Amino acid sequence: MGVSKISIIIPVYKVENYLRRCLDSILKQKFTAWECILIDDGSPDNSGEICDEYSKKDTRFKVIHQENAGVSVARNIGLNAAEGEWISFIDPDDWIEPDMYEIVYNRVKKDELDLIQWNYVIEKNKKHIKKHLNEKIFSYKDAEKYWLSVCWNKLIHRRLIFDNGFQFPVGVVMGEDKVFGYKIYSVSKKCLHIENYLYHYSFIETSACHSMTYNTIMQEENNIRILEKFLYEKHIIMNDNFWLIQKCAVKQHCLLNLPKPDIQLCRTIFPEINKNLISKQNITFSFVFFWINIHFDFMVYPILWLRKKMDNLIDYYHSKAI
Repeated sequence: MGVSKISIIIPVYKVENYLRRCLDSILKQKFTAWECILIDDGSPDNSGEICDEYSKKDTRFKVIHQENAGVSVARNIGLNAAEGEWISFIDPDDWIEPDMYEIVYNRVKKDELDLIQWNYVIEKNKKHIKKHLNEKIFSYKDAEKYWLSVCWNKLIHRRLIFDNGFQFPVGVVMGEDKVFGYKIYSVSKKCLHIENYLYHYSFIETSACHSMTYNTIMQEENNIRILEKFLYEKHIIMNDNFWLIQKCAVKQHCLLNLPKPDIQLCRTIFPEINKNLISKQNITFSFVFFWINIHFDFMVYPILWLRKKMDNLIDYYHSKAI
């Protein structure tokens, strides 16, 4: 097959019902100069055996078995084993379009990029919800819109990671890819977002990233504090609205994603923004958080009910647009 130009890193844990779909989508790639590093993170189901099955089928699949240590450790081990010039991450319950790597590899070479990212489709309850951004060469000045807090819709040049010693933060189960990804953005000289829908994100309610707890929310708060400090030390000054959006998103989790809304926790984290008026261009946040300014607790629950109804309607119309 020749030298691998792209290293695909997949952490694997309890995904036996989805993993074959993911790996088959990689086998169908028109671009063939890839290696796929599968890190079986001590999975208690048959996921490890499925990894071995595919490595026997195609030697481009390389399997590492380890005791369960979490997604950050698994991805870091994958990075250490990666030999490709370009690094890509896929979640094992998702899948990709057959021409994904052909399209993005040709663009990074043609436009001499450090990083490329693309649009994706959320597969949720039999709905197909497109997440769209227009094509653009972007920088930190476009961070509000183009700095996406996931690692699976990007192709990253390896020097950005290894020259800077970047790894995923160990012990973090929520927002670890945001910490990693935002650091990558900050050292990239030329980033491109393309409009192609190349990745299918499978929204599974029971997955770790959708199972919010008090501890995961506190981790997210700490992640943003880490990023604030990191970017400040890099002399990268983000506008106030960028940080407002990041912090409001964590506050939203306290209300929308816990088993029961925690109003006091919402007020406690990032207290410095509690009295901020959100700009008109971020009306979504204004709608949820206006009550923080007036402290009318009895208004929270009807607001949350209406917000969830609106989210369902938005999902419905996005799915119909496909």
